[in-house]
Amino acid sequence: MGTVEEVSENLFFPDNEVLLPGMYDTLSVMTSTENYTLSIANRLFVPEDYKLRSSFTATMDKTFLGGYHMVDFANTAKARRTINGWLEGKTRSRIKDVTSCVGPSSPLDSSTRLVLVNALYFKGDWAQRFPAASTKPETFHLLDKREALVQMMHLEGQFRVASIQRLDSQILELPFKGGRLSLIIILPNERYGLKNVENKLPSYDLNQVNTKLMMALKRKTHVHLPRFQIETGHELVQPLQSVGVRAMFSPTNANFSGVSPEAGLYMSTILQKVGLRISEEGADEQQKVQEIMARSASRGPTPPYVCDHPFLFVLKDRLTRMLLVTGRVMEPELA
Repeated sequence: MGTVEEVSENLFFPDNEVLLPGMYDTLSVMTSTENYTLSIANRLFVPEDYKLRSSFTATMDKTFLGGYHMVDFANTAKARRTINGWLEGKTRSRIKDVTSCVGPSSPLDSSTRLVLVNALYFKGDWAQRFPAASTKPETFHLLDKREALVQMMHLEGQFRVASIQRLDSQILELPFKGGRLSLIIILPNERYGLKNVENKLPSYDLNQVNTKLMMALKRKTHVHLPRFQIETGHELVQPLQSVGVRAMFSPTNANFSGVSPEAGLYMSTILQKVGLRISEEGADEQQKVQEIMARSASRGPTPPYVCDHPFLFVLKDRLTRMLLVTGRVMEPELA
């Protein structure tokens, strides 16, 4: 099996005729809106002494908005400055130092061939804002059974809430302004049950969360959600190898002949860094919300949705149903 086929089969990518136009549409449309701040940066860093095929550079320019850069990896310090500087520029300094994710098994030096970097930063305005005056210090139960005071936001509105028995969790969808993106919370029923939920995830298709929420009726709910900010970075070689993507990382088995006519290219490392900030900010739609609440009052309230212990979250594109970011909140912003 070739390098491209191995990646496509194990990561369930469609054919290039579908994948490439879809990628361009996603990158261009989703990052050009006033409803939220979404910075998506992708770039392939290539040794400067390698000749690239014109077909490859044309595809990168057209589909990935100029997604490659020639680098002198032999000059490690300069290579790091180049990569980090590009990322800071693309994310307006919201994400920095992605090369800190490089592990000891794949240092940036003269032996480095291809380095793929992905970064995403998100900060959105809610369709219905959390009133800042309602935010107050409240107890959050940590997994080690300690307690911490966190900044707990409060909002009463009409939201989709559902139960997932297989994950022993309750799910909630909070839409952002504009309606395209939303934040899904997966809250374990048990206070210290996050690890059990995560252990069940490999056998659970998270797309079923979308289905559950689409089927759920919107109901009046009092949401308790702590402020939180996430910044995390990872080297993705080992996770990808664990799901069967191996050839691209092998100096002897990788086939990047579509990138360059020269031999010896392989993926030295893939780096990813994600930043996400969740706070009260959002649209001022109180009158509209009050009208919705009045119409939905006959359905009756649901129990409060209280995120006072560790939970999972998913940032979802509602149009394509793409899951942009998944993560966990272990220790929110302290009071």
